[in-house]
Amino acid sequence: MQTGLLCAVLGALTAAAFFVLTGGWWFLRESSLSIGVGLIALFVAAGHMGMQTAVYLCWRGNTVGLGIGLGIALAFVSIACSGLAGSVFYVLINAVQGTLRMRDIPLLLFGPTLSLILFGALPAVVLGVVYGLLTGMQLEKLQSIKYTDQHRL
Repeated sequence: MQTGLLCAVLGALTAAAFFVLTGGWWFLRESSLSIGVGLIALFVAAGHMGMQTAVYLCWRGNTVGLGIGLGIALAFVSIACSGLAGSVFYVLINAVQGTLRMRDIPLLLFGPTLSLILFGALPAVVLGVVYGLLTGMQLEKLQSIKYTDQHRL
């Protein structure tokens, strides 16, 4: 769980740096509540699925390739959950205020998610590899402790 959250924080910081370098602060001010909901969803998804992925890797066997592949998948799924949560929140807020047209709903729901996946692809792959390697090292350490404890008895 900790490794998944660490990678989520690094991904969020990467996105913030991207907005600073490209001058996209206007976007952050305009939809800050939706971004906040998306960040919460990112951390919840990365934490929960990161823990489940680590349990699966421990059960399945600690292979580097599987860990990296699952780490990359975890990164993309976390980004998708984040984008959908923020988009749904944005649509609901605008629907309550009455400023939403029905024809805009598909674009508002899936446009930001697809943009996040597109622009977050490179950081997601890099952080997925980092997750896979860090989780692999943690599992190796746990297995070595388990092995030495069994041989002490």
